Amino acid sequence: MSKSIQQLQAEEQFLISVREHIRYVQIASTELNKVLDNPEKISYNEMLTHDASKFSDAEFPHYARNFFGAKDDKIGFDSAWMNHVEKNAHHWNHWLEDFYVVRTEQHCTPIPMPLEQISIMIADWLAAGRQYQNCWDFTYAGKDSSKPDWLNDNLGGYKPKINIHKDTHKQIDSILDRIGYNTICDNSPQYCLMNPHFINKLNISELSFRLIT
Repeated sequence: MSKSIQQLQAEEQFLISVREHIRYVQIASTELNKVLDNPEKISYNEMLTHDASKFSDAEFPHYARNFFGAKDDKIGFDSAWMNHVEKNAHHWNHWLEDFYVVRTEQHCTPIPMPLEQISIMIADWLAAGRQYQNCWDFTYAGKDSSKPDWLNDNLGGYKPKINIHKDTHKQIDSILDRIGYNTICDNSPQYCLMNPHFINKLNISELSFRLIT
């Protein structure tokens, strides 16, 4: 069955988007490795194969249609998303017991994530912020300051939206502290970028990458 022009255009845009995301993940991973201990470091193979499942038939056309096309295939995209979580251990949802049966994150029991996968997840978050907010700092809320930033909206407060094991949360906080983020406890815990050195390094690394490619 031939694809419509709209779907072909959507797939072309999605391909560009995925490649850009992978490039940002590789930049973030390289800089993170400079502050991580050996068990936490992100391997070169993980950098090369990040989100490889997005290029599969199970995901690629559905992601393209949902983000850049007709957005008329919720069932197909839901299936693609579940496949992506199953194939990619850097997603916190991957580490929920019975997630593939229950399919509701908050009703599942989280288990601890491996150290390297936590590091990759943080690189993924940084890369997403750079791509969608045009800023490496994931406490940047964009031009609309009335909206919560991504990090605090999902991980801040006493009951985070992200359903992760307490050991995973502790490790995330440890890495965030090393890259300049501190927790401010007022009415509820909030993350704040106190030292922009790491974010500045990401900007320099991105510039260097663009100059040599």
